Amino acid sequence: MPGGWMAQKPGDKQYMDIAWEAVGKVNEDAKSNGLSNSALIPKKVLSAESQVVAGIKYEVLVEYVDSTCSIDTIPKKTTCREKSGNGKTYEYIVQKYERAWDNVNEITVSRP
Repeated sequence: MPGGWMAQKPGDKQYMDIAWEAVGKVNEDAKSNGLSNSALIPKKVLSAESQVVAGIKYEVLVEYVDSTCSIDTIPKKTTCREKSGNGKTYEYIVQKYERAWDNVNEITVSRP
């Protein structure tokens, strides 16, 4: 159906890339709500959908985990690792709206 949400393969790399794009906003939420003292990083994309509108909307359900980095840093793929032992997991819905032809790229995050 044109304009409807279409299920996507959550294992596709582009959805993990979206999860990493949202890491700053996820950590702002985690810090302001006292969820964690360490930075959260994406572990797994649980589901992904896309919708063609005046651009493309993505909605990705992501499992984030405590990392070895401080909540006060912006985690990078190359420097932060999943905390071993008693690290917790957190689910976030990441929404991305993209219009490539005029450089619109908006990310919002929420907890389910």
